[in-house]
Order: sequence, then C-alpha cells, then structure tokens
Amino acid sequence: MESLACAVPVLISPHVNIAPEIEATGAGWIAPVDKGSIEAALAEALSSGEERSRRGNAGLELAKHFTWERVASQLIFFYDSLLSRARAAQVSDEARCSGLQSGS
Repeated sequence: MESLACAVPVLISPHVNIAPEIEATGAGWIAPVDKGSIEAALAEALSSGEERSRRGNAGLELAKHFTWERVASQLIFFYDSLLSRARAAQVSDEARCSGLQSGS
C-alpha cells in the first residue's frame, strides 16, 4: 500500500489479498510465483517508463480508498458483527441449557 500511495506500481502474486483490486485498476503487475513469470513481469515493467507512470498513477488513486478512517470503520463493523454472533450463540446456548434443566 505504501508503494501505491507514492505512485509506484507494484508487482505482486495472485495470492496477495489486494491482487483483484490491482488488476482491476491496472495499478501494477500480477505474476504467479515462479521465476519465468516474475522475470517476464519485471521485463515488461522495466521496458516502459510511460507504462510504469500510468500504473503508478492508477495505484495512487487506488490507495486513496484505503484511508485510516475507512479501514478503522471497516474493522469496527467487522468486530461488531463478530460480537453480535457470539452474543446470539451465547443466548442460544443459555436457552438450550435452560430448556434441558427445566425438562429434568
């Protein structure tokens, strides 16, 4: 993300979580983790300053979507959803245990 925020295009593998966004925006190169693919992607990247610049600018635009505020908000939402599920499971367990106790 730091590279993208500095308008530097990236070379990543498809296994990196942000790979779909990099591909969709054209913010870098995505290559399988093997010597030939990485060499080919690097050769392509090094062959054109204009293309590096275009991809770097696309990366800069992509990085603007990952502000601290936005990421924090998404994390809070995620943790809240986990807590809600845990509370619902606890209530369900308590109800089940209560039913077992009253049935005995």
